[in-house]
Amino acid sequence: MLKVNEKTREVFVYGQIGPADWGFIGADSMVEALATLGDGPVSVRINSPGGSIDEAVAAVENLRRHSGEVSVSVDALAASAATLFLVSGFKVTAAPRAMVMIHQPHTIAIGDAANMRKTADILDKYSETLVDAYAAKMDATRDEILAMVAAETWFTAKEALAIGLVDGIADVPNAPKAMATDRKSTRL
Repeated sequence: MLKVNEKTREVFVYGQIGPADWGFIGADSMVEALATLGDGPVSVRINSPGGSIDEAVAAVENLRRHSGEVSVSVDALAASAATLFLVSGFKVTAAPRAMVMIHQPHTIAIGDAANMRKTADILDKYSETLVDAYAAKMDATRDEILAMVAAETWFTAKEALAIGLVDGIADVPNAPKAMATDRKSTRL
């Protein structure tokens, strides 16, 4: 389920992306969130293992049409279909310990050999659209990106910044500092 904080104008994509009527974060949930917030800036916060490419594409397209600046923050994880929020023209930051993962699209198929071949052809088309989206933002060649998605590649926030998946690493203002301890007085 998509959560919205009207006061801070934040939309939380915290969970799996898929049809909302199945309990996932769906594109129609994004439409409702944007209607609730109205015109103006919106911050989209991501912690998602991914899910449906189609639902992610539709959610992102609604964000791209929103009448206000949209920023994206990877709070913990942007994996699989959730990475589409990173490569769609928004300013993207990542938390210092965030992770990003890209891979080939997956599906489940039922049917005979002809159905399986057709499904593989469709997956190839989805893969091409993902590689096109990554190539538009990443500092890598198309062949390098193809190899990365084939290998299922994980990036730390610093690695995602270096390759261009994110535009910056978020500061953590007023973060508490660890207190020094005297090891001699620590009892176990």
